[in-house]
Amino acid sequence: MYDVIVLGATFAAAGIAQQHKEKCLVIERRAQAGYEFFAALDFTVAETEIYAHFKNCHTLFCTELVSVQKNSDGFACVTHGVQGFCTYYAKNVIDTRCNTETSISKTYNLLIDSKEKPVFLNCRCEKAKGENRYIVYCPVPLSCGYAEARAAAQDIIGQFSETQRLILSAYEFDYHIKEGYPKTRDGILLLPSKAYKNPKLAFEAGQRIVEEAGK
Repeated sequence: MYDVIVLGATFAAAGIAQQHKEKCLVIERRAQAGYEFFAALDFTVAETEIYAHFKNCHTLFCTELVSVQKNSDGFACVTHGVQGFCTYYAKNVIDTRCNTETSISKTYNLLIDSKEKPVFLNCRCEKAKGENRYIVYCPVPLSCGYAEARAAAQDIIGQFSETQRLILSAYEFDYHIKEGYPKTRDGILLLPSKAYKNPKLAFEAGQRIVEEAGK
């Protein structure tokens, strides 16, 4: 039995893993960690060294969470992955995932090259690392899927001047989390990593949750 099972290989999860090490299991349906910032192109802080903390715990990538059930000893988490259906047990479960349930809004982000600060209707633009690089934050409805988001992004791209070009489109939505986290629901601690401004703060929040629980 693990001390804790963490849902989502986020930067908050890395902070939890750094504290619990081999007594921690992280379950992630994607193939990579840190998606909530880097895949969403919200990389305001480059904290790639945080990934190293996942090496000290047990991590299941490309694994779907089927169910979480509370029992007399803690929780039983059923997963489905390359090994088929498996059940893992832990004293506690912490959910660090970012999704529409925990969010008030979301954006679909673009990294562009522009010789001047870009201005697009209803979009926020911020300077990114690198010369002439900007992040364009395109608001989309919470119910919006990737097909609709890419169509909306094409409308923005259609407004580009001759000195602007697309470098990269996000492959994850950038979620903006509701207030009031962390909180507990059905015995599970909810700690959405994107409730924090950057990867470093999310990592520290994960560390702090473990330290406070131990007091």
